[in-house]
Amino acid sequence: MTRSLRLLTAAALLGSAAACTGNRKAPAPREETAPATVKPTAGTRGVWTETGSFFQARMRGEIQKLRDGRVLLAGGLVEGVAKGLSSVDLYDPRTGAWGEAAPLKEGRYEFASVRLDDGRVLVSGGLGPEGRILATAEIYDPRKNSWKKAAPMARPRQGHKMALLPKGRVLVAGGWDGVDKVADAQIYDPAKNRWSGAGAMNAARPFLALERLADGRILAAGGSGESSADVFDPATGRWSPAGRMRESRMYPAAAALPDGRIVVAGGGTETGVVAASADIYDPATGRWTPTGPMNAARLGHALVAVGGTVLAIGGEDRQTHHDSTEFYDPSTNAWRYGPRLSGGRCYPEAVLLDDGRVLSAGGRRGLSGGIVLASADVLSAEAFASAKEGR
Repeated sequence: MTRSLRLLTAAALLGSAAACTGNRKAPAPREETAPATVKPTAGTRGVWTETGSFFQARMRGEIQKLRDGRVLLAGGLVEGVAKGLSSVDLYDPRTGAWGEAAPLKEGRYEFASVRLDDGRVLVSGGLGPEGRILATAEIYDPRKNSWKKAAPMARPRQGHKMALLPKGRVLVAGGWDGVDKVADAQIYDPAKNRWSGAGAMNAARPFLALERLADGRILAAGGSGESSADVFDPATGRWSPAGRMRESRMYPAAAALPDGRIVVAGGGTETGVVAASADIYDPATGRWTPTGPMNAARLGHALVAVGGTVLAIGGEDRQTHHDSTEFYDPSTNAWRYGPRLSGGRCYPEAVLLDDGRVLSAGGRRGLSGGIVLASADVLSAEAFASAKEGR
């Protein structure tokens, strides 16, 4: 990682991310202990169960569910051992088993991925094994279990995001290129294997949230030092301002509710505080409204929408690597604890499975310097029925 990017991250989080990435000068993380007055699993049916181990421990990789229901877990890093992993694992929910898939052609972490309309998976950018920020891209074909190179982006990007556009195209936005925060965007056309310009956001956004709206537009929110948001309209090719959240959010997590609104939760603020707050963007009004606070401040967490609720998983708050989860209930605008993970997970990858369960894989657990995980947990669908019933 470049010295400039280390300074950017430190200024934004005052060491918060360092607690997850192995900087020994940061306060030693500890396993989370909920306050005595709070029982995270009380009244909530469902439980997280371990579901095997994959072949390569990893954090800050990418996860994508394939068309056939299997899950692809690619790239990432293991501090002090390997950065910019090329290894790829596949999870089969029917058997609960992990297997190896064909490796990436170029190892990478802090990159972006998206599943294309034809079922293939596109990955782009990130940091390579030698710490160089990449402009390269490649595509995984599940039918052939193989990767092939795609056309490179116009510039290298780390901490960017990608989202699927109508007609099968892909938008990439934001990031960091090793010198500057990135505001510009590009569109990839898989049919032509070509990138084209897509204008620029009204603010540069490394480590942002990027979510597709129900009408096909794309919401870009937060990023290092940013509380603002923009919306990209693929019909016009233009970006428009989309208001502001209550505070800046670096490494936020985002998920869509059934009514089309977008929840953006947690992340690191410009003052270095890890946020417990969350905001909701309503595309119908173009306005942000606050939710009640999460029960724990979270950075490096995952957010999954399922069954009319949103589930926050793991993360850290500079002192604690959370093993807790919590549900957001739109009917009450409040968060409440859900079942505990098998242990703390900072920067887990998570995805909703076809059978309604949630898979949480990899990440970091931080006692005595911490370990990068090769384990995964699955949450039963019962937990979401319980959440909707308010139990």
